[in-house]
Amino acid sequence: MPQYRILYLLPEHAASFRDKPPKKAPYSLRESHYEEGPEIAAQTPYELWLQLQEQAETMETPRAIKVGDAIRTTEGELLVCNFWGFDKAEWWTPVRAGETTLDESEPQTAGRKPALVAVASS
Repeated sequence: MPQYRILYLLPEHAASFRDKPPKKAPYSLRESHYEEGPEIAAQTPYELWLQLQEQAETMETPRAIKVGDAIRTTEGELLVCNFWGFDKAEWWTPVRAGETTLDESEPQTAGRKPALVAVASS
């Protein structure tokens, strides 16, 4: 049976996640916004969600999965819980100064508008 690691969204970030409009997957998640929960066996992410909903009525831990919480499979797949189900997610990684995300074969000006230059009149 597959194992899922629960990753709880920290309370201070939950409201901002829930208030954002829906977007296309994969979602970019920040590791620093999550705390690790238990690892639980279930056939599917939805079975895990249901199992925790039922347990939440009788026990305090582990708490039920809420919108914004994430789960990680033993294979490393990251899924985030949304209002409509689970979507693929990935950990956000910052781009360091000097690094580029553009394809090296593209000219650096591709897709950019030329800058306007103000000329002082004398």
